[in-house]
Amino acid sequence: MGEITKLTQPEWTIMIYFAADNNLCKWGRDTLKDLQGVGSAPEVRVAAQFDGQGDRGIWQYRIRKGTADADVKLDEKQVPDSADPDTIVNFVKWVMQDPTYQAKKYALILWGHGSGWGSKKTTRPTKAREKPLRPSSKGFFRKAVPPVGAGRPAMGGGALVDYGSGNDLDTIELSRVLGRVNGSLKPSGRKLDLLGLDACLMSNLEVAYEIRKHVRYVVASEDLQRGEWNYKEILTTLRAEPGRSAVDLAEMIVNSCELTIG
Repeated sequence: MGEITKLTQPEWTIMIYFAADNNLCKWGRDTLKDLQGVGSAPEVRVAAQFDGQGDRGIWQYRIRKGTADADVKLDEKQVPDSADPDTIVNFVKWVMQDPTYQAKKYALILWGHGSGWGSKKTTRPTKAREKPLRPSSKGFFRKAVPPVGAGRPAMGGGALVDYGSGNDLDTIELSRVLGRVNGSLKPSGRKLDLLGLDACLMSNLEVAYEIRKHVRYVVASEDLQRGEWNYKEILTTLRAEPGRSAVDLAEMIVNSCELTIG
């Protein structure tokens, strides 16, 4: 009888959701390359989903070092919508199909534009949303990257702005999505250990209150970010010490951003 190999349950599964169908697409692709430069490890699994500007399709990756090919390309007859709750939940379900990604602790990072609390459905009338946003006086995401809404119809508060669909995900929708995400984790119904909001203006009491029942810890910025998170450093540190807690991981992210973003 052949030798039986027992699967080792990972300490962490990190899921990174790129809503890059907007003017941040170039920086999103750079970040994806950084992830692929580090890769996964038996105790730290990394997965990503990428929706880029102008793309007809969504790419899903189980991140492996040095491998740039997507595991799955979801072909779409229409332009995909990263702000659609189903798109987020289906990504988590896809990750959970692989038993080697069913971990002791889970982190979901939502990458893209953010504009704080609010609902485009209730807080801003339609005519106001049709007016262009005034460009911010503060730069973010490295140099010369235009703010959310530049050259596009203005949208309400929320995150994951998608130029192709014209939608974003408001805070009420975010709370509902996270409840569905928890139902898709293995075992079902547990809370996310860490939610990362790699976006501007998402660290405020209103957002935290809405999602309080669905996540244990949140990492986000209360201001405009001047760059993306340093995923290479964060993942390298976590791989070296995979048993670290959700609080530890949150502190790693904050400390890394303080050094690289300021």
